[in-house]
Amino acid sequence: MTFSLNNRQLARLSGSACLLALLVTARVPLAAAQDAATPAAPPRLTEQLLDPNETPLARSAGPKSLLPPVRGQQRSVTPPPFEDADQPEVFFPSGQAAPLPPLEPAQDLAARPGEEGTGIEVARLSTVADEGLGLIGPVEGGLSPMLWSGSRRLTIEDGLASLAPPPPSPALGYLYRRLLISRGEMPQGASGGRSILGLKLEALHAAGFARETTRLASLLPNGDLTVETAAPAARAALARREVDDACSYLTHLPAEGGPGDTYAQFALELGTLCQARAGLEMAALLSVDLVREFAPGDTAFVALATRAAGGPSLDVPNDEVFTGLHLALSEEASVPLPPDIADRAEPALLAPLASDASLDWDTRLRIAEMAAARALIGPLDLADTYRQASVAGATDTNPRASAFAVALDAPDQVTRLGAIAAAYAETPVGDWPATLPAFTGSLQAIAPNMAHADNAVFMTEALALLGDAARADGWIGIVAASAPAQTARLETLVRIAARGQSAFVAPWNPDIALKSIDVRLQGGDTNAKWLTAFEMQTLAALGYPVPQVVWAQFDDREMPGIRLEDSALRALRVAAEGRRAGEAALAALNSVSVLEQGGDIGMAGPWALTPGSLAAIMTALSRSGLEDDARRIAVEALIARAHGAGAP
Repeated sequence: MTFSLNNRQLARLSGSACLLALLVTARVPLAAAQDAATPAAPPRLTEQLLDPNETPLARSAGPKSLLPPVRGQQRSVTPPPFEDADQPEVFFPSGQAAPLPPLEPAQDLAARPGEEGTGIEVARLSTVADEGLGLIGPVEGGLSPMLWSGSRRLTIEDGLASLAPPPPSPALGYLYRRLLISRGEMPQGASGGRSILGLKLEALHAAGFARETTRLASLLPNGDLTVETAAPAARAALARREVDDACSYLTHLPAEGGPGDTYAQFALELGTLCQARAGLEMAALLSVDLVREFAPGDTAFVALATRAAGGPSLDVPNDEVFTGLHLALSEEASVPLPPDIADRAEPALLAPLASDASLDWDTRLRIAEMAAARALIGPLDLADTYRQASVAGATDTNPRASAFAVALDAPDQVTRLGAIAAAYAETPVGDWPATLPAFTGSLQAIAPNMAHADNAVFMTEALALLGDAARADGWIGIVAASAPAQTARLETLVRIAARGQSAFVAPWNPDIALKSIDVRLQGGDTNAKWLTAFEMQTLAALGYPVPQVVWAQFDDREMPGIRLEDSALRALRVAAEGRRAGEAALAALNSVSVLEQGGDIGMAGPWALTPGSLAAIMTALSRSGLEDDARRIAVEALIARAHGAGAP
């Protein structure tokens, strides 16, 4: 079944409305038609591609058959002339689609190569066009251009196709973004026929990186766009309120399709928006009917599109994911955003909505922090949102924003640090990695001294999260004097956060470490045992020698937490052995994107893993040249575990 107009739907039109609908169904651009007196320009390439009678194939004698003729007769490969009479009209965006007459099947005389029993495996060879495109290289913080060296193309395709948005974790989001926008030559060879660039764009948009999606797609020449690359680019443009750009991708989307064809459904829905935006209200309402009939389910789209096209005010449901298409239709129909937009917005909307002045400050602050947790906005953007909220006097309900306001005008460092530490005493530890970087300037300006002894533990953890291991190291002496029971844990945290030798933390000594472990485990605290196992596994993954006797106390099968599937552990091990950076990053991200927390998939961070599973991720990344990413992930996990996240 295709998206087309039947007699019942055409009967709904009358008089001038019918003429308008027929005009729209032809291939007329949405822009105003040129004056009839203007000399006709030669058809553009896109028009030739849309008109089957204007293609080079239609003007030639047709393709030459490489197959033998059917026995007893000559096989005809030239299609007969197209006939327009009594053919159904195909609605926007494609115009009328001429049917392709069936070709006579060739006679099969034997099994073809690749079929069962032939002993020959057939795979599609990949092309080199534009697959290595990227936005950043090593100088801009990207991965090495050789990140895919040694990897099989099919492995990359499968990994990208299964890639889901990572849990809320700036460390994981940062790795995810860099993996997908780094320049890197793709290996050639056997392929599943999937577009590597299309898979990257889909993954970027799904995780919320709308700006990167549109920028990466813009590197492609217009003629090289395919449905796999145009669809995510159009969705990302909608999320960024670039509706005209989104409409420009319509010529690259499918003209028609049956139920279940998501690309065709999106083309029809996007076409409805573009019609309403162009003032073609009757055509837009007809398109809404088509969506309702052939692609039911998105009742929010039907309600918003009907309003945008000047139709009746239907109730908009409040239990569906709010997408960029819904946002564009809402603004076209002058419908206010739902009050629960923070709970329903797709990730691609978080960054644009964080700066939306039409939202109340509580919602804006929450959305901004959600965007920061997924690395969709940077620390400076979040700090600016806090600053604007403080100027507006709207920080009372958000402790981080309140602390930021105090830090701006604090008369001394003691007051400044006291306000920040108090705010994070009531902030869930899972929100620390996303929001603490907004306070980077204030925290780095505070020198370690006994006047801040009460907050020395917080300062050590905060600076380690910020990646400033050198300053975190400076607070170890204050911790040793003010909170000696925390010294061993924080020394390990600084070792993991810093690549080089610490100035205040004693060099690693396995024998001394073993004695320290015995002391920490004397109380029989299960949570302390789990945290210590995390630390030892992480240090071992980074290359620190850990006494073998330690592992007898930390059997990973007895540890609480989520153990990765055997297939995920195998993929990590293979990537580590081959030292393949791109493959290791894919395996790590795929392993954590399916973790479940409270019934929600993809919401549990690395802290929810068993120590051995976290170590497998660390090992794969560090051995593949991504040690800094491994350290960032480990610091987030260890601080969350130290504060009880995922406690048994």
